[in-house]
Amino acid sequence: MKWKYLLGAMIFGGYCLFRIGAPLLPILYGCILAAVVTWLKRKNDQRRSQGQ
Repeated sequence: MKWKYLLGAMIFGGYCLFRIGAPLLPILYGCILAAVVTWLKRKNDQRRSQGQ
């Protein structure tokens, strides 16, 4: 998983949602949640690879 793809997807998706009238705050919360989930998954995957 690459962070540059996540960042690009968040910018593009957030722009599209904002453009059609979605409120800004839920878009930002969704982006933050996506970043946290991605970070936790990456951290968990690294632990698994070190244990083997």
